[in-house]
Amino acid sequence: MRKFMTGVTLVELMVVMVIIAVLMSVAVPSYRQYTMRANRAEGQSVLLQLAANQERWYLNNNTYATNAQLTQDPPNGLGMRATTDSGYYNLAITASNATTFTAVATAQGGQSADSDCDVFAIDAAGRRYAGPGPAFAANNDLDKCW
Repeated sequence: MRKFMTGVTLVELMVVMVIIAVLMSVAVPSYRQYTMRANRAEGQSVLLQLAANQERWYLNNNTYATNAQLTQDPPNGLGMRATTDSGYYNLAITASNATTFTAVATAQGGQSADSDCDVFAIDAAGRRYAGPGPAFAANNDLDKCW
């Protein structure tokens, strides 16, 4: 009587490993892009909150708060953090005077790899900006980023 060996050959195992590697090389970058797009919501929402706090500050003081007042506790400041809760964005008030302000959220850490939308901004008129790098206003991409 002839005995048959059961199991997986080395060639079959290597073919399965190659298939898994190909699937992973497609899936991992797609997932990373998905998470970066999802993290954009944190930067957007904190900017909208900052704009609302600025309007509240303006009603009480007849001027907008400065970047120095961003992190100060009320009634001397807005009482906000300089970074978002998860740490994906840094917040700053880049321009502020009695009549206008511009607030900016800049990606940091792993989120800075989101090169298409690494800067978000909003101003006193409610205009939103987004795009790559420091010259984002010139490359405003609201449809893609907001």
